[in-house]
Amino acid sequence: MARTAPFLQHSFQKATQYLPVMASGVVCAIELKRVEKIVSLMALELVPSAPEYLVGAFNYHGAFVPVIDLALRVGHQTPSLYDINSSVVLCETMETGSLVGLIVSSVSDVIDVSYSELQLAPEFSNRQSPFTACFKVADEACFLLNSDVLLDSSLSAINAVTPDEIKQAIEQKYNEQ
Repeated sequence: MARTAPFLQHSFQKATQYLPVMASGVVCAIELKRVEKIVSLMALELVPSAPEYLVGAFNYHGAFVPVIDLALRVGHQTPSLYDINSSVVLCETMETGSLVGLIVSSVSDVIDVSYSELQLAPEFSNRQSPFTACFKVADEACFLLNSDVLLDSSLSAINAVTPDEIKQAIEQKYNEQ
């Protein structure tokens, strides 16, 4: 009986699943493997001395979750207007495995993106860029979020507040009351 060679797939033929989200008119996508859950926006606690894109924190099943305004984090100068339709995408960080919330104006269905569809630019090679690449989806540019920079570095950059510091600040506030 003749043996057949296993099918070899070139890396450009591989695809990854992403969750498309909208933030102030910009279509972005985050790796599905980083998404824990999508929840409705709830009341946020102010985080003292936080960077402007870290708009607050909320209690999620006993854990305080820092919440980032995705539009501010990717470079918009004015904060988004939040309403009853705003969603928070809960994402897991790589460094600590803790959750971070991303406020977005809308969420679309999961898509498969082939590596061959990705368009790279020198701007995306910057280690601090919130994007890794872009591609076209329904005749619109969609920017792939660099989840390592977006989720981990956002909370550990100079002058930023770490999840533990957020938890301590909120617990201290409640203990003072």
